[in-house]
Amino acid sequence: SACFGITIGDVRFIMALKRLGAGLVASVDCFYAPLTIVVAYLLFGETVPGTTLLGGGLVLSALLIGAEKIERLSLSREKIIEGVVMALLSVVVMVVSALMIRDIFRTRSVLWVVGFRFAAAALMYAAWSLLRGDFHETVRVFRLKSLRPLLLGSLLGPFLATLFWFVGFKYTLAGKAAILN
Repeated sequence: SACFGITIGDVRFIMALKRLGAGLVASVDCFYAPLTIVVAYLLFGETVPGTTLLGGGLVLSALLIGAEKIERLSLSREKIIEGVVMALLSVVVMVVSALMIRDIFRTRSVLWVVGFRFAAAALMYAAWSLLRGDFHETVRVFRLKSLRPLLLGSLLGPFLATLFWFVGFKYTLAGKAAILN
């Protein structure tokens, strides 16, 4: 889950942001809830009530209407398609990585599961940095005192967001949690 969701999914998300910008990636991210409903159905046979689907449809349509106001981009059609595919892949990977361990965080402490997941991802990033030969640069960044608050925020924010995301999946249907998240 850590390798798949954090290491691969988040990197794909950042790649999509670099290609498209935040506005278009946010539009593509609207497919998170429908994809979560589909993946939960495929993995666990979960179905959501029609009223939940209607509510999700209203949320999705409101987001898409808001996204229509995005100003024209000076990107080629190929770059837009590439970025949209990258963003969709990141959403699919993150949803699958979270739901693949649903049974674990339903029986264990969500805090422990999220902590373990982040620690495993940090080890994978460190190993990747070693393989690429830029581990010393990574360590140097962590030693800069001016970046410590930024690093704390960049670690604490995603940790808490993931914690609350998983709590939603622990206590209700994945599709309902996806719409509420």
